[in-house]
Amino acid sequence: MYSEVSKRKIAQNHIVLHVRRGDVAQVLADDFPGVFDPLTVAGKIIHCNGVFDEDGLKKALPLGNRRRFATTRSYLDALYMVKKREGVESHILVSDGFAKMSRVLVSKKPDFLVDRSVSADALEKELEEDLRPLMCGARKCIIGENNASFYETVFAALSSKIIISQSAGFLRELSLLFDLDIEIVCPELLPTG
Repeated sequence: MYSEVSKRKIAQNHIVLHVRRGDVAQVLADDFPGVFDPLTVAGKIIHCNGVFDEDGLKKALPLGNRRRFATTRSYLDALYMVKKREGVESHILVSDGFAKMSRVLVSKKPDFLVDRSVSADALEKELEEDLRPLMCGARKCIIGENNASFYETVFAALSSKIIISQSAGFLRELSLLFDLDIEIVCPELLPTG
């Protein structure tokens, strides 16, 4: 792994935007009018564990999960700030996407959906629209949860100068292990509650 990171470090990626979703994914139902049933979930936040209002989500999710989540807007703001500061135009987007959320919704919460016969793969693609603004200006997008995308994420991040992530734990640990000088930028302050 270290030799692969070293090879890629030569052609360093300047900024990697690491958008953690997976088990911390949250979407506003109203942002997806053709996907979520407005009679069931209007004005609510959809999560793998159910449907919540903002206060209910804070009570239902462990603090660790809430700390790992940041909104798309927060990532965009951090990305814009870092690109401006560094004088660069492009970045690499890496994300585990919405695979887990899609599987859970299709198998356990189909009543949240307008089309209850939608496949998990099709739902995942629709939910990935939430990442679309973060794809603008990206010279590469690595999205998904599988071995190939995981390793590509690690190699891209560890060969970068800056990682923007609200959940950079394993990437931070690996960068320290390999004695890499990578700046980690959090897209927003951690919630206090």
